[in-house]
Amino acid sequence: MKKVLALALSLILVAAMFAGCGEKAGDSTTTPSPTQATTSPTTTPDTTTTPEATATPEATPTPEVDPNLFLKADFDSESSGVMISQSEYPDMTSPDTTALFFSSMGSAVGDFAEGEGVDGSNCMIVTGRADTWNGISYTVPESMFGKGYHFSFDVRFTSEELESATISLTTKFNTFDGESAAAHYPDYNRVADTVAVNEWVHMEGTVYYPTDTYTVPDDGNYNAVFYFELAESTDDFYIDNLEITIVDGIGDFAAMEANQGE
Repeated sequence: MKKVLALALSLILVAAMFAGCGEKAGDSTTTPSPTQATTSPTTTPDTTTTPEATATPEATPTPEVDPNLFLKADFDSESSGVMISQSEYPDMTSPDTTALFFSSMGSAVGDFAEGEGVDGSNCMIVTGRADTWNGISYTVPESMFGKGYHFSFDVRFTSEELESATISLTTKFNTFDGESAAAHYPDYNRVADTVAVNEWVHMEGTVYYPTDTYTVPDDGNYNAVFYFELAESTDDFYIDNLEITIVDGIGDFAAMEANQGE
């Protein structure tokens, strides 16, 4: 009987041990930790606008100037004078020379005429003419004797009587024969054309001043000029877009006479 009780107790103890082992095994099961997020939080985009690149301004090309350009006038800028000079002869365009850079021939004067030019801009008007030879002149400096001048310009005239008239750019100069000076106004050494009243006409031509052009010593007056005239009336006339360039000369007065008409 005691053996039976002992055996039963042994079985109970063994069962209890197995039960305890089961509980410990169950206790060893761990609840997994929550999975950590692996995605980084979204970064708010930078809304700062990238500045546009500043465009480099294109350099304005400097207009090429003809080295033989003597003087140029479009008469559009009174503030800078009538003559717009791009010349290697700066003494020709001194503002102290004469009003409008021209001198009067007789009673004529030159002035601005606003809106009367070829393209509706300004030009120069020659007015106040009491005689047909009255006009405006430009003195040629002694340093330029022996050279030729190519003229390009536009002209027109107004009249209540004439339907057409001849406008000319005339040259005057002196030569000296050793005893006295002689004044010359050679017909072949001028630029002239017949112009219909109130119509602009473009004119071009070349004139010369001989190497022996003479400066009159008693009054210091060169008496070497070119001048514009309207020889058939005393009406007003207009000049626009005057441009003069230097060309080769033809020697002394005798050579000029020999070359007339060529």
